[in-house]
Amino acid sequence: MNTLTIKPKKIDIIILSELSKKKKVILPLNKIICGDVVEELKKIPTESIDLIIADPPYWKVINEKWDYQWRLESDYINWSNQWFEQVYRILRKGGSFYVFGYFRMLALLLDGLLQLGFDLRQQIIIDKGMRSVSGRATKNYKMFPNVTESILFLTKDSKPFIKKFLKERQQEKGYSAKEINELIGVKSNGGGMWSIYTGENVCEQTPTRELWEKLSKVLNFNLPYEEVAMIFNPQMGLTDVWKDINFYKEERYHPTQKPVTLIERLIKASSNEGMVVLDPFLGAGSTALASINLKRNFIGIDVDEQYVKIAKERIEKLKKIQKLF
Repeated sequence: MNTLTIKPKKIDIIILSELSKKKKVILPLNKIICGDVVEELKKIPTESIDLIIADPPYWKVINEKWDYQWRLESDYINWSNQWFEQVYRILRKGGSFYVFGYFRMLALLLDGLLQLGFDLRQQIIIDKGMRSVSGRATKNYKMFPNVTESILFLTKDSKPFIKKFLKERQQEKGYSAKEINELIGVKSNGGGMWSIYTGENVCEQTPTRELWEKLSKVLNFNLPYEEVAMIFNPQMGLTDVWKDINFYKEERYHPTQKPVTLIERLIKASSNEGMVVLDPFLGAGSTALASINLKRNFIGIDVDEQYVKIAKERIEKLKKIQKLF
């Protein structure tokens, strides 16, 4: 196993099945692990990761040996479902998962993701421009030239857990819904906010941070908001179609290398400083660099020793530059 020599940190992970108990675990923070993605993900503690960004092999799209390792499309889908299962397990409730790919294959993979329990938020389209088809035999494709990539934005829905957790706390304290609404300072009409969080209300919602803190005092619990809430930090002017990312500015180390600026956009949107970002197909290390730039912890996995070495070298180069300022 190849790793960066950075001392791992202890963090508290809420064991949701035990609700009130905490367990000390050690995550390989700020390390790159060289190994098989499924086997290495199995070693990551359950519900310990805030954000996962994955750019897996696309299957017979890139002229590289690793993109042709599955004989049949069904073999590729079965393999994808194996690592998807591990991603769902290690992602905390409320955590986000971004997966890159081409539309056709992502469409075939989506059913498996939804069956695991992921909530599909949206598809993000990246317009790479006509330069991206340069050199391709597009006249043989019998379809319009593809100048885009897609990202599926998925989350692990925390609302069912929050609903169960709050109702259990209510039963322990013996409060009525009306009493809780009054104690947190909201109206009780139609069941009030409490029914939106714990009832059968079609407008089922997650409490805001302010109301979560009020509920924690009223119901006497100590479960941090960041452990269960979905993080989304809006960025001014952004829609679900991105045309402003330059794929050709950075020095290229990997055939499917994503710009650091692109990964930074995803990290800014779905995490806060100090949170843990995992990339199960780290490649040349863009996610690690973006995480360092934005003061997040990272965990990187890649099966290729050559790219692990390149990623380490890029990280060390970045650290030297940062020391100059």
